[in-house]
Amino acid sequence: MIADDALTTNFIFELTNRRLTIEQATEALTTLRPQVTGFPSVTPATLATLFKKSHHLVEPDWQRLDLRMLTYLGWNDIATHQKFIVAVQADRLVGVRGTLSAGIHNGVCAICQTMSRVSMFTATTATNHVGNYRTNGNYICRDSGQCNRQFTSDEGLQAFLETVHPH
Repeated sequence: MIADDALTTNFIFELTNRRLTIEQATEALTTLRPQVTGFPSVTPATLATLFKKSHHLVEPDWQRLDLRMLTYLGWNDIATHQKFIVAVQADRLVGVRGTLSAGIHNGVCAICQTMSRVSMFTATTATNHVGNYRTNGNYICRDSGQCNRQFTSDEGLQAFLETVHPH
């Protein structure tokens, strides 16, 4: 056991209290916050490197971002119907740009794997043959913030990345 495991054990013990109030649960959760590994630091220069072909890149709202609470960074460019996703894949940051359909449906998000308001995300990737491209996609949460809050496992995100950004 590691030293910080006592925090986790205490947190789980608090959750087993059948009379736990929302306030008590929130307080217990804040004790774990220092243990959270945040999303890697991302700057406008990082985005420029990840999205080299996006000449007029609309950046996320940096003021509203708390990287400690994100599993991936995602934002929409409403004017161009583009969605940008920055995530960790194979221990490195990757950027995926794709088209987000205008239609919004209730369905299961491929990333967070919960029922949500989803839209079709499609990205074009190069194939092994020179000059050939393939378009892949799936339904994902339109709101990346909501998707991050519903996130429980990295499996959905990694499977989605393999579909739209095979390495």
